[in-house]
Amino acid sequence: MNRTLKLFLVIILGLLIIILLITFYLKKDISDAVPTVVDEASPSPSSLWFKKPPNPENIRCAMDVKRCPDGSYVGRVAPLCSFAPCPEGNKY
Repeated sequence: MNRTLKLFLVIILGLLIIILLITFYLKKDISDAVPTVVDEASPSPSSLWFKKPPNPENIRCAMDVKRCPDGSYVGRVAPLCSFAPCPEGNKY
């Protein structure tokens, strides 16, 4: 290899090392600013677009459904995660 090509490769390698060092330095500063407690970072409940579940124990049930005799479907209801009752009327 000629001398110019070696010099060019050394300069490119040096620039890459400098860019990596700057990137890691900035990443460290950003990660230090992130709060360690989730409550400090979470928005207030009034600003959330979704609502809290209706059960105070925050129980999640499976998403399976049961078909009722009238053709409608019902899902599971907390806290026992049993199927909701089928609607009355509208039977075939």
